[in-house]
Amino acid sequence: MSTAAMTVEDIMSRRVETCGRDTPVVTVAAKMSIKAISCVLVVDQERIVGIVSERDIVKLVGDSAGQIAELAAEDVMSHPVYSIPPGSTLEEVREILRTKRFRRLPVVDAGGGVVGLVTQTDLLHAPWGDR
Repeated sequence: MSTAAMTVEDIMSRRVETCGRDTPVVTVAAKMSIKAISCVLVVDQERIVGIVSERDIVKLVGDSAGQIAELAAEDVMSHPVYSIPPGSTLEEVREILRTKRFRRLPVVDAGGGVVGLVTQTDLLHAPWGDR
């Protein structure tokens, strides 16, 4: 299948880790470490309200390491979150990641529910043979 015919749904990760706004940052960091993932989506009533990435954790440790135990996901998450529908083309995703300088994009259904996550790595592994 050429990438022109592929959509985000064809390459996205369907197993997405989430947490609540009040989840302690140390719990989020532990989840990321144990599962070897680069981000956790912050949800409120099954809708994305933020994203905590490895970059957010590193910045937090560098800026205020002594306070990390007192902080919740909501305190460090990036928001608002830019998301895309599963029918988006790979070219659309590539352009969004490039222009917005994102590394990952949550994939949401028409109701705003999380259905997946697409990353730069997912795009790198897509079959770009038609180029």
